[in-house]
Amino acid sequence: IDKTARVWSATDGSPQTPPLTHSNNVFWAEFTPASDTLLTCCYDGTIYVWEVASGNLRYDSLKLPDEVSRIRANPDPKRRIFATGCNDGVARIFNIDTGEFLSVPTPDGKRVCGMWKRDC
Repeated sequence: IDKTARVWSATDGSPQTPPLTHSNNVFWAEFTPASDTLLTCCYDGTIYVWEVASGNLRYDSLKLPDEVSRIRANPDPKRRIFATGCNDGVARIFNIDTGEFLSVPTPDGKRVCGMWKRDC
């Protein structure tokens, strides 16, 4: 395992970005609904938000207090937010474009069913 994520063309299999380097092994990767951004997370609690067209980070990586086991983009392309599931039992919501922490989805910050309503 080389601690990278890679993006290839679904049409011809050619690389679309250079290898996207991470601080640890990549646990999860997901495109936003518009496919312009790739969200990745690592075993060490680090979240990366990549601009697909350039292969560059949109902003500095985000560090959470425990392993991030899931990262999901909101399926509504007009609401550019993502949620994380962390092994500390807390789900968190962030702005995709800025990385700003917005909230926890429940008053006590504990685990929720799925990441978005359609997952429940």
